[in-house]
Amino acid sequence: MRISATSKYSSKGIFRICLGSPSDEECSPSEQLPQHLNSLPSLSSRNPMNQDEFDKRFDYLGPPHEDNLEIVKGKLHKRFIRPCSSPNAFFKTLIGFIPILSWLPKYKWRKDIVPDCIGGFTNGILNVPQSIAYASLANVPSQVGLLTSLFPSISYMIFGTSRHCSIGPFAIVAFIVGQAIEKFQPGADDTLMQYNGTILDYSYTSTQIASAMCLQVGVIQLIAVLSGIQFVTAYLSDEIVAGFTTAASLQVMATQFRDLTGAKFEKRVKQDEFMKIFITLWDVVRSISTWNICSVILSLSTIAFLVLGKYVLDRRLRGLCRSFRIIIPYELIAAIVGILVSYNLDLNGRYGTKIVGDVPTGIPLPSPPPKELILNWDLFQQSLTVSIIVMAVHLSLAKMFSKQFKYQVDTKQEFYALGAGSLLSSLFPVFPNSCSLTRTMLNVNAGSRTQMSTVFSSSILLVLILYGSRWLGPLPRSIVAATIFVALLSAFSKFRQLIDLWRVSKIDFLIWIVAFVATLVGGVLNGLMVAVGFALFTTVVRSQMPASHILANIPGSMDFRDSQRFREICFINDICIVRFDSPLLFMNLERFQKIIERVVTSWDYKGETGSDECLVKRKSIYGLPNSSTRYLIIDCSAFSYVDRMGVNCLKDVHLDMVQNGVTVWFAGARANLRELFNVCGFYNDVPKSSFYPTIYDAVYFAQQAKNSEGLNHGRCFSLNVGYTNLASSSSSSMEHIV
Repeated sequence: MRISATSKYSSKGIFRICLGSPSDEECSPSEQLPQHLNSLPSLSSRNPMNQDEFDKRFDYLGPPHEDNLEIVKGKLHKRFIRPCSSPNAFFKTLIGFIPILSWLPKYKWRKDIVPDCIGGFTNGILNVPQSIAYASLANVPSQVGLLTSLFPSISYMIFGTSRHCSIGPFAIVAFIVGQAIEKFQPGADDTLMQYNGTILDYSYTSTQIASAMCLQVGVIQLIAVLSGIQFVTAYLSDEIVAGFTTAASLQVMATQFRDLTGAKFEKRVKQDEFMKIFITLWDVVRSISTWNICSVILSLSTIAFLVLGKYVLDRRLRGLCRSFRIIIPYELIAAIVGILVSYNLDLNGRYGTKIVGDVPTGIPLPSPPPKELILNWDLFQQSLTVSIIVMAVHLSLAKMFSKQFKYQVDTKQEFYALGAGSLLSSLFPVFPNSCSLTRTMLNVNAGSRTQMSTVFSSSILLVLILYGSRWLGPLPRSIVAATIFVALLSAFSKFRQLIDLWRVSKIDFLIWIVAFVATLVGGVLNGLMVAVGFALFTTVVRSQMPASHILANIPGSMDFRDSQRFREICFINDICIVRFDSPLLFMNLERFQKIIERVVTSWDYKGETGSDECLVKRKSIYGLPNSSTRYLIIDCSAFSYVDRMGVNCLKDVHLDMVQNGVTVWFAGARANLRELFNVCGFYNDVPKSSFYPTIYDAVYFAQQAKNSEGLNHGRCFSLNVGYTNLASSSSSSMEHIV
């Protein structure tokens, strides 16, 4: 055996191990190895065989032959008939649909009641200023914000499976609701106005519009889970959600400048979503002469207090004492101080500072929203956007905390809980709700362990709604706006994701940027559609231009791996193995055919087929004598699916290769693909004997065929090593290389 480095390959560290006869131009007869080395390592417990023999040997069952009607009947019976077949089955189904019946009897009172009590009261205290702030953002009365924090959270405690998710007002959802209400509120003296071809009655109150949206959101969520289409939330990737929520948060912050400054200007009637954030900021700037000095002072002082408290003082306290877990309610302190100052100094009467105004006490009687609003298509579009956002955000947070605290959440039940909560809550004056990261993190940091904490947080809200809401009237709106502004400052931290995204995936980086820019410029609804559309487009592009590889043998094993990923590999003469890393679909057939053509015309091609920098020894096989049979083995393991055009493409490739003296074999085809080939008549043109269960089987039989032709007395393999002591490596390590 001679290990030599030719001048052509020495710079790349590629050596050729020469085995065999004088017919090889780089080998001599004296350098032949023993004949028993001309075989792949037989490391398996079975003999090599083709796919047909493999199926017979291991009794392949074939596809299950089931009547589709029977399958549907079985599913309907399982879902609707079996739960009512016996009292025990009905009780189990009821517990599954109402999880509180399962966990409440097992509640660990001694262990969990104190943490849940502390966490619940803390969350309830901080929910008060947030509820008022988000009600202002949604353009509804403050009482509606308090009720939105009360009813959905109680409903989720009954139907939900997450122990930590806190349901209530959510800034982005409140912002979308506020935009919808603006379109339905009178812009002039008219009570009827045409919007997108639909006559809208502007006599509806903001509370009725918000409740109608809440009902629509609940119906959409229940329909999604009952019909099994809740999977659409999977199309909202983390990059889409991050870019979208960041831009939406900036839009929310922009809308607060009017209350932060007390500026006075008329709202634009029928304002388009395009560039709305910049138009809003321009309106605030050009009305600088109308700014209320008192409102500006209150805003700046509140922002400074909240930022110093939340981002400086809290961190200092936790740095001094890591066990410090007391949550200081800075928002509540700011609200109480603002109420006292506003009430005692009469800021509204003396300085014209806008205040929250009268907040009714008590809970209104349940009443459904107007039917005309429920059936309105324009309102439904806004509700659909809210539904998708709520489902995606809630599911991601529920999974995140369940993983952190090591318990299971039922995805389907979570959607049931959201839908049922929205549907039941819509009987009261509420707006659509969602799980909030800040509120849930507060729940976790305060020590809550189960949904029992909702009882304590709801009790604070209930007492305030029944007896103390009238004290909220003097609260300046500038303080409310400052609370929202500071709460959304955390959105800027998501820009740090861009650095990691750029390093990991340029496409994911682009998805984030497109979602951000589209939402910032085009508005929430348009931005979400553009972001999802762009993400799907990138998926199509990646499917249309997948990677492809030449595979090589790992010496001493039956493994065949990407030849560019390993330094010590073995290329087998007259046998080329190709892998196409994608389903074979109509969109990427042309690329697949070009790759096969390139491989054939550059038979000794080594490395990834898409790279122009790979080392290539070009030797066209066209026009070679028929006796020089070569074998192209297509690794089908990456073909998760092949459409009808893909089947025809494989037929054409097989026929074209046969006409040019190349034998095409297929390795690792999945059972569903082979069944598809059988249905499509693929085996009428391509014999079943061309299929092999593994690459190893195909290579083994290709070598046997070459030996039987008498053309393989000596072969030449390329070994890409990278070790300086290659010449001293033991010959025993090469005994399994063919």
